[in-house]
Amino acid sequence: MATLLDRPVEVARTIAIDPARAAAVADPVRSQALALLCGRALTAEQVADGLARRGRRRALTTVRHHIEVLRAAGLVEVVRVTESRGGVTKHYGTPVRMLPQAVPADFGERHSAAIEEATRGIATIVERAGASVLPEEGKKRVDPAYRRRAVAEIVNRAMTAAMERGGGRPAAGSGGGRAAVGGAQVS
Repeated sequence: MATLLDRPVEVARTIAIDPARAAAVADPVRSQALALLCGRALTAEQVADGLARRGRRRALTTVRHHIEVLRAAGLVEVVRVTESRGGVTKHYGTPVRMLPQAVPADFGERHSAAIEEATRGIATIVERAGASVLPEEGKKRVDPAYRRRAVAEIVNRAMTAAMERGGGRPAAGSGGGRAAVGGAQVS
């Protein structure tokens, strides 16, 4: 038997997401609702209006259902409750920013120098973070699989904080808007 292709399989991306969250964001309406709620407080009615403006008109009851699915997955939370005319209105928000994953096929090649430089810096951070991971509650030792997940979460949260402070954002007037899902821009 002749081998026609033989190349190493290199891990180039880490996706840290649990199945409930993956299922919640797999729906395009929920993904867009999540993008709308990023960094702001909106009512279900405001989310429905935002979705309609983006070509995803849904009944208010359907939008509320989608918000509840996102809440159950821990992606959306009630951030404000107001009272008016004897009723209560919930305002929802999310601390999650989803970035589009559409990158050119030659991305790794075009950005190899930046990837290499970032890898060297992050390697030190990962090593330090790994050394600081505490065992899960009730356990005496740190399970290696848990350490890997914990380090990924630490680095993810640190990267997110750095990017939200301005790193990696497009310059003003460069056409960049708020990031969304599925390659669509939400402004």
